[in-house]
Amino acid sequence: MPVLTCPPLDELLEQKIISRFDVQLARCLARLGNEEDPCVLAALALASRAPAGGHVCVDLSRPVLSSAGEEPDAGKHLAWPDPEAWEAALADSAMVGDGSPGEVLPLVLSGGRAYLARYWRYQSLLEHEITRRA
Repeated sequence: MPVLTCPPLDELLEQKIISRFDVQLARCLARLGNEEDPCVLAALALASRAPAGGHVCVDLSRPVLSSAGEEPDAGKHLAWPDPEAWEAALADSAMVGDGSPGEVLPLVLSGGRAYLARYWRYQSLLEHEITRRA
């Protein structure tokens, strides 16, 4: 698998794409999970930031979205990896799961999107309830 290049957390912070909280959360989870891949750290931080923009996840094909669904200028010049390669790299990480019941991993990967596990569970519960009531 080719080596992927993702913007480092410090650059994402400097560009105001993520917050200090997102950086600290990503670094803390990475330390606990013994993860060093910058693309996994970027996905963790971006997934952490997504709710602030009105999203439950980060779309790996459009990692920087505003609450209006538009890409801000700040993220356009950054070197983002190919979404399919990024998804494959995340799938190989021990910190990333598929949202299976009972799974206890911080990041869920589904359909080219990365979710913090909490938001994946919220969305899954909502989907279940809507389907049940329909």
